[in-house]
Amino acid sequence: MTIREIQADHYRIPLPVALSDSTHGTILGFELVTVRVRDAEGRYLDIPRYARVMCSIVASAAGVDAMDTVYTDIPDLDGLRRECLEGVAMGFSGKISIHPGQIEVINAAFTPSKADAEDAVALIAAFEEHARRGAGAFAWKGQMMDMPHLTRARKIAEQARRAGVI
Repeated sequence: MTIREIQADHYRIPLPVALSDSTHGTILGFELVTVRVRDAEGRYLDIPRYARVMCSIVASAAGVDAMDTVYTDIPDLDGLRRECLEGVAMGFSGKISIHPGQIEVINAAFTPSKADAEDAVALIAAFEEHARRGAGAFAWKGQMMDMPHLTRARKIAEQARRAGVI
């Protein structure tokens, strides 16, 4: 399915205005809106958190990268690290930096570890072996694996290769 077919079938998933056949990614930018998006501890409130997740989902459905929004509290590297790890868990490919001091934290969070990269490569090999036997889904390390897991493993392996991890 194309992103437009998905959006037509699921009208609650907003179609980004700028999405076209040449789109390579989406960027989430809350700081341009005038509503309050974070609580006193710097965590996203529910509506911005929902929009953040939807940005990642729409990008994934379109087969493009999703870039997480900026973290504006420049000296709070622990908060930035926490938010980056949340972004990784949500499926974002990276995060926009507004200060050079944030880059190391962002890169560390969004670069797969050697263990995660090796695990992804092993999972890809397991998929190839099961595909030769005609299986599209199988158990691996006690978990059911199917095509979304292969897509994620390929993404992790590619990120690790680009970063020189593997």
